[in-house]
Amino acid sequence: MTDGASGSDSGKPAFSSGGTSLDGYFDQLDVSILTALDLVLAKKVARNVVLEPASEEDLEAELKMLRGQ
Repeated sequence: MTDGASGSDSGKPAFSSGGTSLDGYFDQLDVSILTALDLVLAKKVARNVVLEPASEEDLEAELKMLRGQ
C-alpha cells in the first residue's frame, strides 16, 4: 500500500517539512529544559539559563567556578 502524499511503501504517514521542523523544535526545547534543570538544580553551577540569547546561540548560561576543582 502506498502513501498518496509521498508514494512510499513504509506504512508511515508522510510528514511535511513544517511537521519535521516542528518536531526538531520540540526536541531542542526538551534538551534545553533538561540542560537548564541540570545546570541550575542538579549541579548548582548556574543561577539562570537564557534561551535564544542576543548572541543568537540556542542557549546560554554563566557558570560559577567550583572551589577545589
